[in-house]
Order: sequence, then structure tokens, then C-alpha cells
Amino acid sequence: MKKIARFSYKLNAEMALQALKAQGIEAQIQGSREYTSHLLGGDLGAFDLLVGEADEVQAQKIISAMQLEKSTLGEAIQPEPRVYFRKAVMSSMIASIMLPIVFNYSALVNLRLYLKNEQSISRKIISTVVILLLQLPVVFYIFWVLRSFRFI
Repeated sequence: MKKIARFSYKLNAEMALQALKAQGIEAQIQGSREYTSHLLGGDLGAFDLLVGEADEVQAQKIISAMQLEKSTLGEAIQPEPRVYFRKAVMSSMIASIMLPIVFNYSALVNLRLYLKNEQSISRKIISTVVILLLQLPVVFYIFWVLRSFRFI
């Protein structure tokens, strides 16, 4: 089997797969969703469409005719800036319940990516304040735990 296309969304990969199967071409999809899609929903990820080498040229023509959004092989998936903000908010909320260090780190990484990609200064300031305020309960919780065990 040979990779002929990579899709950012599983729905597009499935549509291409069904189009190939309708033409009698054996094909399969390999790939997975981005880890945060499991938490936030959606089907963003990297999905490779594979066909037999004998059907490669015909499959390429069918996929090209469909004009589906596909990423080039090796191109990084770049979501919109608001996706990073939603991930940062969700990670902050999860951090207040479980795995504070891991999810707080994730929230700050996604906030950094949001700030890097967002153009509006006012949105950057407001978003930073919101994420930092969502971090406070965890900081107080960690302080309380450390104090109760007399580490502080």
C-alpha cells in the first residue's frame, strides 16, 4: 500500500475512501486524531489515505477531482488561534480537578501558541488574564497540600 494523500480531518479522508471504493479501488485510512480532539471533540488529526501501487494513478485522479482539503505530506496542521484558546481554557478547567501540573503546563503552552498566532492586542490581554485566573485555584490547592504535609 502506498500513501497518496494526507487529510487533516477524518471526515474528508472517509469521503475520499468511499469515492475510491465506489470506483473499485481498494484503499484504507491510517492515522489518528490529535490528542486534544478527544477532550474537545472534533476530528482534527493526520489521516493518510493508502492504495495499492497498481491503483495509484487512478486514485490520484479521483482524489484531485474531489477537491477535498488535504494537507501536504509533512505539512504541520495549523488550527485557528481560537482553537488554542479553547484548549487552554479546557486544560485549565481540567487542571483544577486532576493532574494540576500536567494540565496547567498544557494550558500555558496553548496560551503561548494562542498569543503567538492572535493579532488583536486586546484579545491577547483578556485571554491571558482569563487563563491566569483559571490557574489560581490550582496554585492555592497545591499550596494547601504542601502546607498540610508541612513542606512549607
